[in-house]
Amino acid sequence: MKPKDISDEIYNNLFAGIGRAGYVSPKAKRMIRSKAEIVKFLRNQIVLEKGEVCRYCYFLISGALRAYFEKRGKDVTAWFMVTGDVAIGVTSFYTQKPSKEFIVAMEDTICVRLSYEDLQLIPESSSGTEKSLHSPSKRHGSWLMVPFSPKRKGIYAALPSNTLNFKSCLICST
Repeated sequence: MKPKDISDEIYNNLFAGIGRAGYVSPKAKRMIRSKAEIVKFLRNQIVLEKGEVCRYCYFLISGALRAYFEKRGKDVTAWFMVTGDVAIGVTSFYTQKPSKEFIVAMEDTICVRLSYEDLQLIPESSSGTEKSLHSPSKRHGSWLMVPFSPKRKGIYAALPSNTLNFKSCLICST
C-alpha cells in the first residue's frame, strides 16, 4: 500500500469508530484530518509520563496501551486501552494539569492523535458526537468513563445520549 492509502484506511477506521456514537459531519472529518497526526509507539515506549500534562487524545488504530500509577513503590494498573479505544490521562487531559499516571505501549501501537487545543475546534453537530469529544470543563459539568461489561446493560440505558461507545468503555458527559 502507498502511504496515502494507509493514511486513508487509518482515518476511515477512526471515523467508523467515532461514527458509532452518532453522525460525524464532513466538516468535522476535514478538520480532524487536517489537525490530527498518525503516530506509532514501540513496545514499552512511554506515551505519557507522570508529571507531564496530557496534551493529546489518542484514538487507537492498532495495538494496546496501559495506564498505571505508582502506589507505595509498585505499579498499579488503572486500565488497558486497545484497538478502537480512546487513550488519555483523564484528569490531566481535562484539567491540563500534570498527570499522576503513566501511559505505556504494551505492544507496537498506531494511533491518531489530536491535541487538546485542536479538539476544541471540532464543529458541533446536533447529534452530539462532536460535542461529546470536547472538553467537559468548557462544555459539560463532569465526565463519566464506564468500563464495558455485558452484565451492565441496564446501566448503559440510563447514560446520556451523547455517550461515546468504544470497545472497552463508554465515555459520556453528565
